[in-house]
Amino acid sequence: DKKNFLFSQNLKYSFTSEINDFNNLLYFQKGTKLDSHRNYKDIIFGSFGSMMPISYITGGMLIHLFPNFSNYKVFLVYDCCCCILYTLLFMATMLQIFKKKKYLHVFVITMLYGLGFPLNNLIFGFCYLGLGVMVINLIIYFFSLYKDDLKKDYIFKIIILFILCFSVFFSYYLFMPFIYLALGLYYIYLYLNKKISLKLLISYFIITLFIPFGIGCFTYIRKVERVVSGVALNGDIYDNVTPILFFFAISYCYFIYQVKRKEKVDFFKVSFIALSCYILLFFALYLCGIVSFYYFCKLFYIYWVYALLFLGTRFERYNKIFNVVLIAVLIGCLFAVTSPNRKMVRLLQRLNVYYYNAGNYRDEFIRFGKGDLQLVDAVLNNRDMCEYNHEIPVIGYYSKNMWFYSIVGSVPVINHVEDDYDQMYVGSLFFSHWETLNNYPCVLYFNDVANLNYDKNKYEAILENDRGVLLKRR
Repeated sequence: DKKNFLFSQNLKYSFTSEINDFNNLLYFQKGTKLDSHRNYKDIIFGSFGSMMPISYITGGMLIHLFPNFSNYKVFLVYDCCCCILYTLLFMATMLQIFKKKKYLHVFVITMLYGLGFPLNNLIFGFCYLGLGVMVINLIIYFFSLYKDDLKKDYIFKIIILFILCFSVFFSYYLFMPFIYLALGLYYIYLYLNKKISLKLLISYFIITLFIPFGIGCFTYIRKVERVVSGVALNGDIYDNVTPILFFFAISYCYFIYQVKRKEKVDFFKVSFIALSCYILLFFALYLCGIVSFYYFCKLFYIYWVYALLFLGTRFERYNKIFNVVLIAVLIGCLFAVTSPNRKMVRLLQRLNVYYYNAGNYRDEFIRFGKGDLQLVDAVLNNRDMCEYNHEIPVIGYYSKNMWFYSIVGSVPVINHVEDDYDQMYVGSLFFSHWETLNNYPCVLYFNDVANLNYDKNKYEAILENDRGVLLKRR
């Protein structure tokens, strides 16, 4: 029961942002339009945004296609498969960029990449962020495949770039400014070097940049002040940026050194510089109090792709030494997972993202584990008997209420007012209070604080395990 995610079917995410994503895709799966006025607020979760639909569209479609499976199981498989897909796409990009197919080197770099921020993204439940990174990686892969040849089959290439650029808004438009800037600068570079004509330059600008930008802004941004206030919000994220900033400085300085050697300009180099400047801009805005530390840290999830692609290809000629160093890092990660010395593990967690991920994996705390899900399944099987006024009282932590509501659909609190969202109260109910509510035949009690001692002559346990009990009045 201590294992994480897919193989044990535990909902062991570090925080609660993934619950919003899960509920978003359930809304889409049910055909609810998130843009409508009535459904813009949810009685439990509050406001719903529609700025990152690619995650809930794909996940909602999968839940719709597999109705015989529990929705949370499909969600777990979907989230884990996305993490694997990000890593495989990175590996495909590495193989495309490499001059020689050195598979061991590619494998080691890919493992170093996948066990870093993609795994951390899975731990925090940022599905939309991972999909945004994947879209940017697809753009890099596109230009590594076709190089600077945008003349041949230009209609096909314009369509592909239009889809990818528009997908930046669908996935995570925090990445939009730097990638649009990089594409614009690269188009101009190709025109100045007579790689494309003026007519093609205008076509690429209008179709792949202006049109997606216009549609995306009108559909998802609408008000600038909404974006400015949004990036000032804080949240839970891997925030140990000291080693990341050091890595950023080293890799960027080495990158500038390589650029000054007058190597051939390509899209990867242009976008790398654009992203680095974007990170520096966000850092300045953070110091001014305009941008939160939370959003500043999110940029390193995409920087991770660029830094490892660049360093991996640059050390290709020294792949034997480089591989030895990287394998040592991977062994260190394994040590963090298996070491019985918890103080050592916690110390290593503070050093870099690998040890943080490893420490989270071996952490015995489970937010919503297999036993909790068994109790939820018991509620689903007895819903007609237990539900009153679309409510089934739940006693437990707030995160348990949210997971329960998302999976079951019944409100875990009493006396909610569906049309008065601001008055909606979400909190733990006391068992003694439920005993006085004769209209509510059942209660789901989670052993978050203490085990429940109940009168077995008055109440019947529909299901009881080490995580809690589902009770019914006799």
